[in-house]
Amino acid sequence: EGKQKSPRLVDLIQDQDRAGWRSLTDWVSPAGEVILEEEQTIQFHALDKSLSYVIDFDWGLRAPNGAVKIGRHDYGGLAVRMPFDPRHTHLNSNGEQNKATANKKASWCDVSRPFGNQMYGMAVFDHPSNSGHPATWRVDDQGLINPSPSLQGDWTIEAGRTRRFHYRILVHEGERDARFFDN
Repeated sequence: EGKQKSPRLVDLIQDQDRAGWRSLTDWVSPAGEVILEEEQTIQFHALDKSLSYVIDFDWGLRAPNGAVKIGRHDYGGLAVRMPFDPRHTHLNSNGEQNKATANKKASWCDVSRPFGNQMYGMAVFDHPSNSGHPATWRVDDQGLINPSPSLQGDWTIEAGRTRRFHYRILVHEGERDARFFDN
C-alpha cells in the first residue's frame, strides 16, 4: 500500500475575475518510488450572474518511471457531490434524468437540489479532448456525479507520458433544462 505526498502549491492565480492554483502531488509506492506525478490546476471564474460561477479543473497524471495501469473501477478522478437532500435531481446531455443518468455516456451531467425555496446545482462538462469522451458517469442517490475514466475499462499511462483530463463545473442558481447547458 502506497501513499500520496502532501500537495505542493506551485502557482497562485488571482486577478479581477478569477482565482486559482496549481498543485503537484507524488503517488509513492511502499518501496518509496514515485509511481505517478499528479498535477491539478483549478481556476474559479466569476460570471455575470451573482450566484453563478465556473470552475475549470485540469488534471494530469504522469508516469515518470514506468507504465502505470489504472484498473476498471466504478469511480475515480473528478467527482462533485451536493449536500444530501432526497429531493436532488440529475440531468445529462442526453436528456436522461435521475437514475437513468447512471453509467451512461454523456457530454455533461448536472446535479441540483433545493436550498430553502431556491434550486441550486452543479453541472460538470467533459471536454471533447478527454480520452473516452463523452465520459461514462458514476451517479448515485446521494447527489454525486463523477465523469469516471475508469468506468469505461482499464487504461494505461505510458512511461514518461502524461494523461490529461479537462473539466468545467458550472455552479448555478435556478432550475435548468438541457437547452441551458448546450448554449
